[in-house]
Amino acid sequence: MDVDYLKKGHTYSELKENFVIFICLEDLFGQGLPIYTFENICNEDNSVKLADKTYKVFYNCSKWKDVTQKQKSQLLRFFLTDEGDTDLCSKLKEKEQRIKMTERERKEYMDYCILADSLKEQGIAIGEKRGRSEAKIEAARNMLLTNLGTMEQIAAVQDLPLETVQQLAEELKTAVAN
Repeated sequence: MDVDYLKKGHTYSELKENFVIFICLEDLFGQGLPIYTFENICNEDNSVKLADKTYKVFYNCSKWKDVTQKQKSQLLRFFLTDEGDTDLCSKLKEKEQRIKMTERERKEYMDYCILADSLKEQGIAIGEKRGRSEAKIEAARNMLLTNLGTMEQIAAVQDLPLETVQQLAEELKTAVAN
C-alpha cells in the first residue's frame, strides 16, 4: 500500500494511515485480549517506531463480550455466531444473502450453459450422423438407378443394411411404374 503511494512522488512523512484488519474466530495470540493492535517497531529498540502509519488490528471474535463498544462487540458476535443486534449486522446479513443468491444463480446459469452446450454437441452429432446416412442412401439410390452392382454389393459399399437397399429398390420400382 505504501509503495504505490510513494511512487506518486509523495514523501514518507505524507503517508496516510493504513489499517490491515484481521477477523479471527479464536484468540490467535493466546493472551485473552479481544483486540490486538500492532505497529512496526524496531526489534533492537522497542521504543523506536517506524512511523509509517500502518497498523495491523486483529479482532478476537471469541472475546466479543469483553469489547466495550457495542457496535464492535455486536459485529464480533455476528462474525462468530451469525447473530447481532445492530443495523450493520443486519446489513451484512442481507448482503450475505444477496451474495449467496448470486452465487447460486451463477452456478445454476453455469449448469444451464454446460447442459445447453452438451445438447448442442449431441444435436450436431445427430445431424452429422443423419447427413451421412442420407448421403449413403442417396448414393445407393444412384447406384441402383445406374445398375452399378448387386444389392449386396451396394449395401457393402455404402455400409447399409441389405434390407435398406432392398427397400430402396422397391421404392424405385414403384416410382418408375407410376
